[in-house]
Amino acid sequence: MLDLWNSRRDMFIECEWWSVDKREIIPADQICYKRTPNGTFFAKEVNSYTSDNQIVESAFMATQKTITLVTGDNLRTPVAIKQNDIVRIGDDIYRVDGIQEAPIKKQNQYMNYGSSRTTYLSLRG
Repeated sequence: MLDLWNSRRDMFIECEWWSVDKREIIPADQICYKRTPNGTFFAKEVNSYTSDNQIVESAFMATQKTITLVTGDNLRTPVAIKQNDIVRIGDDIYRVDGIQEAPIKKQNQYMNYGSSRTTYLSLRG
């Protein structure tokens, strides 16, 4: 959701995200996502794309891509973004690995409901 008090001036990557659907009855080793996206936001890359080999129990090797995005958009309403939600950037799909939020403290004295936030998303794909 667009935050009117924050700038999108240098954030050009359009991202869509889906949240985990906990109402579905599924096996415990699977994750179910909602069919429609929860929202879109604009972000920019903080670091470069990283591609590593992930070795699983000395038997399998798979490629793991990671990226960190920063956004000034409001990712808390109507549903907050959480770990294990998925984000689509272009044609690639990533899973949210970690979330960091930094409130913009200079707005605290003017806003009654809370200040804007800068959100850092650590994505893994």
